[in-house]
Amino acid sequence: MIIKVLKHLFLICTSISIVSSVLIEAYNLQYDDNGIGGVIFLVSFITGFVRFLVHEIMGLLSWGQQGIFVESILSVLTAIILDFCMPSIINKLSKNR
Repeated sequence: MIIKVLKHLFLICTSISIVSSVLIEAYNLQYDDNGIGGVIFLVSFITGFVRFLVHEIMGLLSWGQQGIFVESILSVLTAIILDFCMPSIINKLSKNR
């Protein structure tokens, strides 16, 4: 089970981040409400590294006004690409040692 999770770590983290962002927006949660809102914000920030990367790239390319939907789609595609590229990169690095 853990091996399957590690094989798709980027996609799982991105999915968790998107779901937590949807919960934050749907329930109008605040990070300082001394409840579940702070926990969901923390989870969103920890698991959202791929989304942050895509957000920054979109900002550099002046695509920032495209919206959260396009950002989420590009984040999922980036996570899928990273999930498929990382095993080959790890194998190449381990063979060089």
